[in-house]
Amino acid sequence: MKNILLHSLILLTPVVASAQVEAKYEGPREAAKDATNEAVYKASGQLGAILTTGNADTRTIIGKIEGSRTTKKLMLSGEAGITNARSTIITANDANGNGTIDGENEIDRVGQTTAEEWYGKARGDYFLSERLSVWGAARIGANPIAGKELYYGGQIGVAYLVHKSEKYSLRAELGYDYTHEDFVAPGADSIDSHSARGWLGGDAKLSDDTGMKAYAEALVNLNEYDLAGTTLALGDDLRVNAGIELNTKIRGNISFSFGFDVKYDKAPAPRPAFDGLPYAAGFLPVAETVDTVTKATLIITFL
Repeated sequence: MKNILLHSLILLTPVVASAQVEAKYEGPREAAKDATNEAVYKASGQLGAILTTGNADTRTIIGKIEGSRTTKKLMLSGEAGITNARSTIITANDANGNGTIDGENEIDRVGQTTAEEWYGKARGDYFLSERLSVWGAARIGANPIAGKELYYGGQIGVAYLVHKSEKYSLRAELGYDYTHEDFVAPGADSIDSHSARGWLGGDAKLSDDTGMKAYAEALVNLNEYDLAGTTLALGDDLRVNAGIELNTKIRGNISFSFGFDVKYDKAPAPRPAFDGLPYAAGFLPVAETVDTVTKATLIITFL
């Protein structure tokens, strides 16, 4: 995995496997200021691939595309992405039990998937005024490494532009989140969570070609459900996501982005079982509660 991360940073391509639904900067954008209400379109994409063979045997593929259509009153936006990373590691297999490795027949090469995620999401913002908007969003995806075979859901809420100037802006959102999750771990029941959501984010213009944006999001469950053998009461499933990202224009439609995200889940998904070794009855471990993502990316803007 260290080799994958190293090659990824060299190629400026993020390779991550988070344990939660991805939470990106999703504040309401400014409506188009064209008095004719002409629509403004934006689109960008990322695509990366890494392949090594020989002593280091790895394969990594990552792709992402996003776009939006904005008028004075309405903005429609969407995003989809996929990440897959697989590596082959060399392990010892003392087949005859003599405590030593006697030959190539006791050296195994085992393939492992180290990142596997896909997602898609769409959002609509309707601007009631220059500062106030209502919005709705839907999403679907999977992250088997984090124990999530499939997740989908939606959100609704209101957004308010707290401050806007030439140098920086600050936005806040309050709303409701519904999420359904199917888990990889055998015997783990699906859950349906209803949560209150709060979000605060903004951006700053550091120079003509460089900008920064940051966000913090909190979700807390409003219903009771069972997860990994534990009954979660109201407020027990707290999720906090936060991040910061720096973007700078390199040339034309090509930009460089560097970001850091941290994700906390008080009640994470059950951990997938190991190949050929099921969990004992009554034992169902869970994934890590904290994930961090550090990424460096080249972005190509189409529109």
